[in-house]
Parts: sequence; C-alpha cells; structure tokens
Amino acid sequence: MLKSHRLAPLALFTLIVVACSGGGEGDAAPVTETPEVVAVVTNELPPTPTPVPIPENAILVGMLLDTGGQSDGELDPGNVMSTLDRSPAVAFEAQIEAINARGGLLGRPISLIKVDTTSRLSVIDAAAEDMIDAGVDMIVVTCEFDFAAPAIRRAEAAGVIVISPCASETGWTTGAAGDLAFSMVPPVATYGKAMADYMWAQDYRSVAVISDQSAPEARIECSSFTARWAELGGTFVYSEAFTLAAADDFEDNVQVRRARDADAIAFCAFSIIGEKLLGADGSGIRTIGINAPIVAGPSFDTGTWLPLDFPGLGVFRQLALSSVHGDDPSPLHADAMEGFARLDSANPASGRFVVGADLADLWAQAVEAAGTTDGVAVAAEIRKMRDVETISGRMTFGGSQAPQSRELRVLRHSNGRLIYESTIEAAQ
Repeated sequence: MLKSHRLAPLALFTLIVVACSGGGEGDAAPVTETPEVVAVVTNELPPTPTPVPIPENAILVGMLLDTGGQSDGELDPGNVMSTLDRSPAVAFEAQIEAINARGGLLGRPISLIKVDTTSRLSVIDAAAEDMIDAGVDMIVVTCEFDFAAPAIRRAEAAGVIVISPCASETGWTTGAAGDLAFSMVPPVATYGKAMADYMWAQDYRSVAVISDQSAPEARIECSSFTARWAELGGTFVYSEAFTLAAADDFEDNVQVRRARDADAIAFCAFSIIGEKLLGADGSGIRTIGINAPIVAGPSFDTGTWLPLDFPGLGVFRQLALSSVHGDDPSPLHADAMEGFARLDSANPASGRFVVGADLADLWAQAVEAAGTTDGVAVAAEIRKMRDVETISGRMTFGGSQAPQSRELRVLRHSNGRLIYESTIEAAQ
C-alpha cells in the first residue's frame, strides 16, 4: 500500500521539488528586436506561488544538508558544514532529476524535500521529525556525525535509511552511527594508506611528511600514510604538522629544509594552511628550494585554489574523488557535471561534488534490487554491494555501511592545470 503523505504541517521546509516536472522552450518564437523596457508601478502584491503538487505515489526523499544559506550568490560563513555539504547537495538533486527523467524508481516519481540546516541541531532535529511524519523513504544527512545525529536517531526509530555523502568517521563503517546510517566515503585513514601505496609504486623510498595540524581529516590522512609507509619499508627524512602560526613563519623554519633530501613529499592539508605551505604568500615549499615531487591527499582537493596561483609548483599530484576538468574516465561523470552546472550555473570546483551524485545513483540501484523503498531492505542491499559501478567508478561495501574500497583519481599538474593521470583504489 502506498503511503499517504502528510505535508500541511511542514513549516520548516524551505523548498519542495517534484524533480520529474519540467518544461521545454522549443516552441518559443525567436526574438527579432529588442523590446522596449517599460517601468510599471503598482500597489498590488505579486501572487503567492502555487505549491507544486506531489503525486500520491511519489517516493519521498528528505535532504538535510547545510547549503550555505545562499543570498545573492553569497554563502553564509557561519554555516560551518556548508563547505562540505553544499556541493554534494547540488549533485544529489541533479542526479535525482536524472533518475526521474528515466522514469523514476519502481515506476514511481521521486519527490525531494529540502531543508537548509544552517548547521543548527534544532533545525535538523525538527526537520527530521517532520520529514518522517510526511513519510519519507530516505533522508540524506550532513557530512559529520555530530550534526547528523538528531536525524539518525529519529530515522532509526522509524525504520528510515539515512545516507551521508561524505561522513568519514569510522563509526559509519562499523554501524556504530546507527544500523540504518550509511556513508558514501570510507574512513579518512583509507586515503592515507592509498597515498602511501601510490607513492611506493612510483619508486619513491624516502619521504618528507608535511601536514596541517588544524584539520582532523588532514591529520588522520598523514598519520595513516606514515603507518603504511613504515609497513612498506620506506624511510622518513622529515615530518612536521603545521599550525596556522607556524605556516606563517614557514620561511624561518630551519628544520623543514631537510625535506630537500627526500624523494617525494606527502602533503595533507586543508586549503588555508595548505596554500600557505605551498607558497600562496610568496614563502612556501618551492620558494625555499624544496623541489621534490609533492603528492597531496584528498583533503587538499577543496576547489579553492588553482595551480596557476603557484608559478613554481613543479611536479605535483593530487589524489581526488573525481576530476572536474572534463577528463574523468567514468562514462557517467560528464552527465553528473552537466546536471550540477544546470542547477548551480557553474561547474563544480572540486571532485568532492561527485559523492552527492554517487549517493543518488547507489541508493537507486539498491531500491531497484530490493524491489521496495523499505529502509531495512534497502540497507541490506547496500551492504551486499561489491564492485558496484557508480558515477565515480567502482565501489564495494562488502558488509560494511561505508565503502570498504572506492576509486580515486590521480591528477597531475601540467602547465597550470590539474589533469587526469590514472585511477587507483583506496581500500581499508
């Protein structure tokens, strides 16, 4: 029996989208001259938009992400999760539209209920309650457990599956986050291990490890790299984690010059400190004569910097979830990019966007395999997935609630651009 969707009380919902609706402009007459612009003054208020009706048989999906509180194209800097959430949110919505364009799931359209959480726990908790009361079949939650927890708690009690595009705490892998709580990315340590394996395969044997002390993701990335590098038998010429103050005084750091003797540099950082270490202010790794190849972990793939900003960057490689430069090898990636650009009026700045598209695609595959949107049945299908093809490539859950393995891209610096070089596997 189909659910009856109770929508009237949903005062918190900022937008309700029936993603299968749309219109074409193919019959519009061409404009042959510039029309005269006439100012009209009226005391009448514009009519209230008519709500888009949701079909009775719709599959309802809730989206609880911090989309940045956009106003006039600007993001609210107070929304702490928006830098991680917003890009996957756009990609997820675009992929839902694509699924609907193909006929939906199980012969039913998908309707998307969106709430901009503004990174407020009270908003997340109240919106999750209303979404569950409305009969949602799945909720997309934010990229950090502390913010997702209120929604997970309510969804778990109602038997509703929740999936995060990019939550990387280990609890998502083990099920500690909740029996019905899934993520589209493995724990961060997986990336550090993959970085070490890649660098070893490049015949590097001695490294300098330069990392960002302020960002937990970057710290874990390089800590995992260090452990794996020692297992492989590699040596360490130099290792240091930098605070913002230390990065500002990089040029005065005498010890860092030991990195000149390394075969390569393992680099783990978020953009603020990472850009300083590379030399955004004129003093960085290259400017003090350290010319060893640099391999950066996925934490640095933020989309906030360009190789052109660092004329002396030299040999540099970036591990990323996908390439946004038109050369990603996945046959599905270009369509995901196009869908993102259609909704956002710009191409994604970072390969991280793809986890939102992956989420919609993988959930749809699990629903089709289960033959139902029931949360427990869909969760069981996701756990069973091995080498499943998604927008970004092959992924394996293998009994886990986060990928045990997924593909990464190696992007190589060439003439001021990062271009696709190869695909590697990141596995736990």
